[in-house]
Amino acid sequence: MVTGAAEAEQQEQWLRVAVAGLLGIIVLWSAGSGNAPALGVWYVPVVALAHFQDSRPFICRITLLALLALWFGCFWSAPPDQPSGHPLLHCLGVSLALLAVHAVGRHYFRRCRRELAAAEALHQRQTDIDVLTESLPLHIWTASPGGQLEAVSRRFLPVTGRLREDILADWTILLHPDDRERTVARWQHSIETGEAYENEVRFQAVDGRYIWHLVRAVPERDAQGNILRWLGSAQDIDHIHALRAQAQALAERMQNTLESITDALFALDANYRFTYVNAKAAAMLGHPRNELLGRSIQSVLEKGGSNPFVRHCRHALETQRLLHVQEWYTNQKLWLDIRLYPSKEGLTVYFLDITRQREEEMELRLLRTAVSRLSDIIMITEAEPLDEPGPRTIFVNEAFERITGYRKDEVLGRSPRFMQGPETQRHELDRIREALERYQPVRAQVINYKKSHQPFWLEIDIAPIADARGRYTHFVSVERDITESKEMARQLQHALRMEGVGLLTGGIAHDFNNLLTVVLGNADMLAEALDDDAELAPLARMIVQAAGRGASLVRSLLAFARRQSLTPEAVAVDALVRELLPILEASLTQRHQLELHVEGPLWAAYVDRGQLESALLNLVINARDAMAGSGTLTLTLANTTLDEAYVRTHEDVVPGDYVMVAVSDTGTGIAPEYLDRIFEPFFSTKSIGHGSGLGLSSVFGFVKQSGGHIAVASELGRGTTFRLYLPRSLHQAAGQAGDGAVGSAGTAGQRILVVEDDEGIRRLAVQYLEQAGYRTQVAPNGEVALELLDREGAPDLLFTDVVMPGALSGPLLAHAARQRFPALPVLYASGNADVTNLLAGEHGGNERFLAKPYRREQLLAQVAALLGQEAGRGLQS
Repeated sequence: MVTGAAEAEQQEQWLRVAVAGLLGIIVLWSAGSGNAPALGVWYVPVVALAHFQDSRPFICRITLLALLALWFGCFWSAPPDQPSGHPLLHCLGVSLALLAVHAVGRHYFRRCRRELAAAEALHQRQTDIDVLTESLPLHIWTASPGGQLEAVSRRFLPVTGRLREDILADWTILLHPDDRERTVARWQHSIETGEAYENEVRFQAVDGRYIWHLVRAVPERDAQGNILRWLGSAQDIDHIHALRAQAQALAERMQNTLESITDALFALDANYRFTYVNAKAAAMLGHPRNELLGRSIQSVLEKGGSNPFVRHCRHALETQRLLHVQEWYTNQKLWLDIRLYPSKEGLTVYFLDITRQREEEMELRLLRTAVSRLSDIIMITEAEPLDEPGPRTIFVNEAFERITGYRKDEVLGRSPRFMQGPETQRHELDRIREALERYQPVRAQVINYKKSHQPFWLEIDIAPIADARGRYTHFVSVERDITESKEMARQLQHALRMEGVGLLTGGIAHDFNNLLTVVLGNADMLAEALDDDAELAPLARMIVQAAGRGASLVRSLLAFARRQSLTPEAVAVDALVRELLPILEASLTQRHQLELHVEGPLWAAYVDRGQLESALLNLVINARDAMAGSGTLTLTLANTTLDEAYVRTHEDVVPGDYVMVAVSDTGTGIAPEYLDRIFEPFFSTKSIGHGSGLGLSSVFGFVKQSGGHIAVASELGRGTTFRLYLPRSLHQAAGQAGDGAVGSAGTAGQRILVVEDDEGIRRLAVQYLEQAGYRTQVAPNGEVALELLDREGAPDLLFTDVVMPGALSGPLLAHAARQRFPALPVLYASGNADVTNLLAGEHGGNERFLAKPYRREQLLAQVAALLGQEAGRGLQS
């Protein structure tokens, strides 16, 4: 098929042939007729016809050929009979005509062709614009200067389903009812002011839906600025509105989310100004949200000084790096977990109040530290299985390793049952299992075994642990090593038993002393009265001897009960033992060997010298009896200090410095079941008739009454060691003092007030004193004695029992008497009370103590000593 361009080119070719042909015909015709100048005028239309060719070379060639043909014919065919000027003028005129046609034709046809090309280009552009307009997602429309719609693009018609005439007649019928008033008012404003129009409206589609469009219009003006028409467009933005609605809904959901979260969130711009603050952040920052927006964070938080929050924000924004910090803020009194997310536009800050979390972490850390530092064992096991192999251990603290000797990795994953042994109580284990099967707490005391196979006592408190669903998953047990407390309880029980026996013994001894005082005193007088009677005198002396042995027995009981009269002093124990060695060696047999070891210079001990000697002799005799055939007895003397660790495992021991005296034998030893009873009165492992059972009791009482401590260690078949811990004296030991003079007899007739609740002893004392020449007054108790003092005045001596019925004991009576008569001498008597402390006060030189049972000579010697000190000194009344 031949295209339009090919047809145009073919037509031009035919035109060129036609022009050339006509030119040839005219040339031939001129030559044939012989009148070329006359026919030359026909060259003019040929040249004119050549201008229909849009080819300058072709037009120029035709014009030149026509001129050449004209002049050639002129000279060739000129008749000889005509003048030569006439054809020349004719040819010249035709030539001018040809040149004029050439010039005019060239100008005219060029212009015509330009206009035609412009028209064709305009038509093409219009065609292109129409195609482009139809292809764009826009609806094009035009309106008159008054706003009347003139044209609308074809693609808008199928969208609305309406005819072009209807739309041009009234375009407002397409608007949503809610948009009409606003849209018309806005269009009218643009028409009146000439301002560009832009508005978002909803057009009704063919299916009845309303579709959002962005409508724009700009005025087209002439050179004077008058509006020629309005050029407008309408763009479908329904999808943008849908996206905008979705974005709005998303933004609202995001806003609601940000407002509802418990964490604080705010945003800053590049100048550190608040652009967003949620409710939680506003509350934590301490300002209403409307006050924060637009303000800089420095103005809010840095009042009065630098704020670490601001520093972190500045650092994150300057470095453009994510920052995560946890810090304590004093002003808010909060721990905050802060995350800062920087960008070029600003900073998003997310922070969470972790104060409670930090407190819980601190509590957990403290709990872990406390659990690890506890002296009690904490153990956690799984709840199942209770049958073999038993629940697995999943946690033990450091106390477990310290107490049992097992490392943590040696017990984790194993059942705690591996620590049980032959002495573990089966009945306690059954009771524990019964409670665990019911998931009930249980407490028990059982014997377990350490890694060293040493048994030890544990007090176990087990409780079940349930998860959130109430299912019991684990058991936690708190286990305390009560081996020491068990031992201390045993010792305390033993001490309480000993104390009870001591109280009973002391009470009996007191009553026995009162009886023995009467018996011994009357036996003495009876023996004196029957001294000349050979038959009765031996009987009276036997009574005196029996009463004396009874008094000795009571003294041993009082020693055990710690109620004997002691006179403690600073004693050089090594010197005392060396002085006593001959007696100790004499108490042994030739088959026994005695060794003495003194470890370094010894401190002085604060004890009663005589009682210490008696205690050592007692222990040596017991050791001799324990070594039936032969053996070695060793005395060891040394300084020692009993510290707090020792005190914790030994009842009623005071920490401090002591002089230790150890008596060790190589005898048969003492059975373990007897060790707790060896110090009890009348208890003895010897056969009947060998020993009274009071030797060790009196040693025990003496040491305890002296403020010391006694310990015994024994092994069957290997011997026994008694260790006496005697309190250290702060003074140097003095030389052994001799017995001082009792004192001279007092002046006969001196008055003595005798206060004694026991009538037999009272009569006996009065008889002793009156036989010696003293005058006596008697009172059965302290109240009667005070009445006598107030009525009769001051006696020369107050002789009073220590323990008496009523409100006034002997010491209280003496105190009341001395308030009346300060220089009154006092003689105390008692069957069980240690009144050494009474003699150490400000009246220590003016008072004495007489132990029951006493003999006549002892009583008179003490009275004479006290009254002798008062000789020549008047009593104050």
